[in-house]
Amino acid sequence: SRLYPKGDDLLVVVKILTDFVFTCSSQAVAAQLPAPSYVYQYNHIDSFGRAIFGRFHLKQCEERACHMAEIPLVFGNHGPAELNVSFTAAEQAIGQRLIAAFTAVARGGVPGRGWSPFNATARHGLVVNETAVAGPLGVAGAVCADIWDRAGYLH
Repeated sequence: SRLYPKGDDLLVVVKILTDFVFTCSSQAVAAQLPAPSYVYQYNHIDSFGRAIFGRFHLKQCEERACHMAEIPLVFGNHGPAELNVSFTAAEQAIGQRLIAAFTAVARGGVPGRGWSPFNATARHGLVVNETAVAGPLGVAGAVCADIWDRAGYLH
């Protein structure tokens, strides 16, 4: 398909499942919530990915932004000492920004600068990487609209 390019079979299956289970279904939920609702797409490839994901035999996540890859940054948790993991300056900044945003929402506010409410038509949200910019949520918008939104979600 034009939306899922050919390549490593495992990675294509992982991408399809990620879109269906996480990306597109969460956008569908956000579109149904009362406005404003906020979504983000974590695109930063963690410097510590090989150490953490390798330990749990998740080789496909060692050099990719996988589900929950931002959690160590949000909680400032480097994992067990034997992993010898540290965060880069960019990762520390990303973590601080996510902590501030999540804390603001928990207090009943909005997540902060540059993070506008989810727009279901344009599929806009916050793209979290070294620069953390608001904008289109990648190719997933087309995949969600053309395939998964039309098929529906049963999970």
